[in-house]
Amino acid sequence: MIEKKTIVDQIEVARSGFIQIRFGLLLIDDGQEIDCKWHRTSIEPGGDVDAQIAAVNAHLAQMGKAAVDTDRIEGIKNIAATVHTPELVDQYRKARDAALSVDDELGGPGAPARTASPQDRRR
Repeated sequence: MIEKKTIVDQIEVARSGFIQIRFGLLLIDDGQEIDCKWHRTSIEPGGDVDAQIAAVNAHLAQMGKAAVDTDRIEGIKNIAATVHTPELVDQYRKARDAALSVDDELGGPGAPARTASPQDRRR
């Protein structure tokens, strides 16, 4: 009988403080792994580990895959508690908010579309 299993395969902390997680989507037949595909997510500094895992599980369910095994979730929470210091979270949020402010000023995501004038088109 073929069993579907989703495991935490790799946890990486980026310089930015993001925790990047690679999941292995396994197919197991008679105790032997016969296939593995990858699925990834990340948790921003100060992000909610439980909420992110819930979002991953919802996506996996849509794909017909097994939910994430819970055996390594506490480890991810411990990493987040260690790495996501109040100083790092504050620094990240300030940088994010500054970047969003610049996007708004420059007509980035969420800004109204600008139509090129005939003069702009001739350049």
